[in-house]
Amino acid sequence: MMKKRMLALIFAVTVSLSAVACGSGDVSTSAPESSTQTEEAEEPAEAAVPEETEAEEIDAMAAAQENAESITSMDATMSMEMVMEATDKDGQQQRMESLMVMDMVTFNDPFKMKMEMSITGQDGEETQETSMGVYAETADDGTTMMYLTDGESWQGGAANVRELEQYNAITNMVDTVAVGYAFTLEGMEAVDGANAYKYAHKLTAEETKQVLMSSGVLDNVAAAGLDESAMESALDNVEGITEYLWIDEASLYPVKYEADMTPAMEAVTKGMVESVKEEMGEEAGAMDLSFPMIKMSMTFSNFNNATDFTIPEEAKAN
Repeated sequence: MMKKRMLALIFAVTVSLSAVACGSGDVSTSAPESSTQTEEAEEPAEAAVPEETEAEEIDAMAAAQENAESITSMDATMSMEMVMEATDKDGQQQRMESLMVMDMVTFNDPFKMKMEMSITGQDGEETQETSMGVYAETADDGTTMMYLTDGESWQGGAANVRELEQYNAITNMVDTVAVGYAFTLEGMEAVDGANAYKYAHKLTAEETKQVLMSSGVLDNVAAAGLDESAMESALDNVEGITEYLWIDEASLYPVKYEADMTPAMEAVTKGMVESVKEEMGEEAGAMDLSFPMIKMSMTFSNFNNATDFTIPEEAKAN
């Protein structure tokens, strides 16, 4: 089964949010402030561009695969739009719209990573915001440390490198491009004002299920005190999703990834709701939860020339 780290990461984040909503009966969102530090960096490595110059003679996906394998650092921005609708046991309805933006910088060899996440939620006329920052680096002795902040305080400690890999933007992108044979060229489209090859790939229902499983969906369900068997049954009815990948015409680097997870998440949420209703019995009343829209996109830039940063001293002091 092909690896789909990118989708698994997004599902993990989304399922965590929905698991909390189902488990508590409360719906809330928030959003963050982000800061960017920029330092002069080396010139990016020259892209592997085939000798042919005619667009129809260039295998953009093959060139992108070769270029992706040579990436040592990269900036990335992920955004996810989500609409969540909840009904409590008394039939009171609540609709929440949110936008999550995650700015990431990743360096490999040695490993160093920064993620700054902000979530802005609109609940009726009320806007809620929250933020979170994650830093990680591997020291000379091979120990990897991770530091988390909510904007006010820090927590830090030794980290499991394998667990951190799921947040590695370079690894996620490389794994996506690696299965280029499954993508179909749909044509050309502009990305940030530049021409790009647009590719599409439709995952089967079974592939989508495997992605959800690898995202830790059952772990999130169990942590929320919900019935795993109900979730497994729901996953048997999950729909396949389509993912898109854009490759810059000039550099032949992947520059954008996009997917609509709405149909798949509807199946996941249905399983969670059924589990909660079964546990609550008649007390569940009209309770319901759904995600009419969950769409994400991710852009990649500054290949081998990422925005450098240093981990704040206050992070290391905790």
